[in-house]
Amino acid sequence: MMFRVSYFLEQVSIRSRSNLFSRKINSDIGCTCKRNTSVNKGTNSNWSRDELNEMVFSKVKRYRRRMKMRNLEDLEMISSTYGTADQYKFGRLLERFNQDSHISPVSLPVEITDAVLLQIKNPAFIDNQSSAYLFLFRFGALSFWNVSEEGIKEISKLVQEYEIDPYQNIHIECEREQISFKFINGPTAFSKKHFDIDASDDSRKAVEMYAFASALATSVKLAHWELALDKLIHSLEPLPSELIKTRITKKTSRSLLTRIGEIFLLSHRVNLQHSLHEVPDVFWDEEPLENVFLQTSEFLNVSKRVSVMNEKLSYCSQMVELVKSHITEQKTYNAEILIVLLILIEVIFELLHFAH
Repeated sequence: MMFRVSYFLEQVSIRSRSNLFSRKINSDIGCTCKRNTSVNKGTNSNWSRDELNEMVFSKVKRYRRRMKMRNLEDLEMISSTYGTADQYKFGRLLERFNQDSHISPVSLPVEITDAVLLQIKNPAFIDNQSSAYLFLFRFGALSFWNVSEEGIKEISKLVQEYEIDPYQNIHIECEREQISFKFINGPTAFSKKHFDIDASDDSRKAVEMYAFASALATSVKLAHWELALDKLIHSLEPLPSELIKTRITKKTSRSLLTRIGEIFLLSHRVNLQHSLHEVPDVFWDEEPLENVFLQTSEFLNVSKRVSVMNEKLSYCSQMVELVKSHITEQKTYNAEILIVLLILIEVIFELLHFAH
């Protein structure tokens, strides 16, 4: 049983250990996290040592492929996507945006129920001399299109009031996705470093933007779940050594149910709460848009990352079940020893009684 537990832990954490202790904080770990205050929410830019350690640990990703920014050409703009919370108080947040005269809703097909599109008209929030947009996703993601850093900062600060289980600021910035895009009069297309979006029809343009934004939002949310899984794996590392010593501490015993709950919560979010394996309904009758969505998701390795997460969750589940079984056996054994001791004490008292 000890060998099996060690094997399970090795499968899910060997890369974490090697990367965590062999890489420096400022090494090339595929993190676009710089001292950018776009969604910093007023935090101090001088990060503490604990925050820097968190940042290093948060970037131990196995299969995530990040979009790399390149030098912008004429008429090109930036799309930035962030995961900020587990979910939003969506109705109240929309009411707040509707009160802003510089923000107006853009119509989307009725099949799209997980997001709304808002056009930003405040000149200070527009990065380029063109239109600026914001996709607001129910599941806690923001996708900014041609929005300035000042606009991203202000809107993120506003959204903060309506977040449920918000993420840490340093992780929000580290896990973002950025890519350039351009509105053209031609077919929508995807490359590994750029989006071309057909702007000849406004209603069509909104759906095509949603195809890209949905894939990006899914990727950043998955990145935060990968981070949560890495932390869970890290918390399980003491278990094999405790089993080798045949002594489970009270702290481990008390936290075991919490670990089981975390495993099932992550599994629920990845496989049930968010259908990451499914194509949104709006694309079923739109083969070109479905192809764009699938190409973007494939480039971001969404399916493979989900598969790897499920495999690791399975290993973690089996490991904690083994430890739970060991604790149960240990308690049963201790109870049996106690019963034997009580019987022995009773026998001794009876013998002393007869001796007198």
